[in-house]
Amino acid sequence: MEELLHNPEAFSRAKEELEQVIGKGNLVQESNISKLPYLQAIVKETLQLHPVIPFLVPRKAQVDVEISGYIIPKGAQVLVNAWAIGRDPRSWNNAKSFMSEGFLGLKSSRVFLAAEIIILHWMSSSGAIDLSTSPNPKEYSIL
Repeated sequence: MEELLHNPEAFSRAKEELEQVIGKGNLVQESNISKLPYLQAIVKETLQLHPVIPFLVPRKAQVDVEISGYIIPKGAQVLVNAWAIGRDPRSWNNAKSFMSEGFLGLKSSRVFLAAEIIILHWMSSSGAIDLSTSPNPKEYSIL
């Protein structure tokens, strides 16, 4: 809500969308969500800037691996900083600005899994990093 209060244009646009799709005074039903793309974009942008938890669930390295020049020894606990990923200017245009329009037209699975991609693809069978198969192959500092 705070982000919308600081962005009156986004607030007005969201309000317009709700009034057009839902109508004044009506409650939003789950079935309406797919018809509210701008509101969905606001939620995604909010979660990018303000993740529910700053660090994802800790992981344990299965083998020795090198990530961005750092050696991660087998058995080491690895924390993925979701807060930093959401504010990384190498991955997001105007990373620290609230611009929900950037999420319009994107598939939600790619958006919500952006922080998880490192966990899902962070190790190949040889123990090296392989982000080339991810939809957004960017380097992240995870330590």
